[in-house]
Amino acid sequence: MSALKLLSTRFLLSEEQVALENLGFVVDQLASISVELIDFKMPKDLENAIFTSQNAIKSFLKHPLSSELLSKGVQAYCVGEKTAQLATDSGFEVQYWANNSAELAQMITENDASQSFVYFSGSISMRALIEGFDKDEITYREIVVYSTTETYPKLEKDYDLILFFSQSGVRSISAKNDISKAVKVCIGPTTAREFNTENNLLIAEYPPSFNHMIQAIKQFKQ
Repeated sequence: MSALKLLSTRFLLSEEQVALENLGFVVDQLASISVELIDFKMPKDLENAIFTSQNAIKSFLKHPLSSELLSKGVQAYCVGEKTAQLATDSGFEVQYWANNSAELAQMITENDASQSFVYFSGSISMRALIEGFDKDEITYREIVVYSTTETYPKLEKDYDLILFFSQSGVRSISAKNDISKAVKVCIGPTTAREFNTENNLLIAEYPPSFNHMIQAIKQFKQ
């Protein structure tokens, strides 16, 4: 029996690729989205920063005022453990982090509703965060600091499994390809909602992580 063919819709770390190959897959990788850090006007009175991705932190750090603001003790509120770790490593004082944007909005509402925030977002922002803030009347500004573009690649072969890490990745791959027969492995329920069917759909356990995607794949193979 030939090995199953697997596609990752983002480039993998070496240890992630090895983990998949150890499960017996032939692994291909491509970038289903492209990210560009963009110039933006930094608020000089920044006290509380919200980051929902590592790209936003990278863009923040490129700004000429970033070191000055960090020296004043900017508080960071993050989505995702890796984003929070990068914020800590970069010199932010991380107040807390959540597994998704809706959870972060709720945590801020319950603990820091009297504060004002700046949400450093991508061109495709986390709507659940903004909707939560608007509903609970949290004071915030949104500043777009990077752009996300769907690349719409044409796949040259059929795959048994395809790994998806974002809703934009789903849209990018689905636009020009029939992937109805492939098993779609989604990093979390937000990404999975982009599909209109539950057929051939695997959703990693909560909280979203690559390791939980691996666990879902192992269960699929059993």
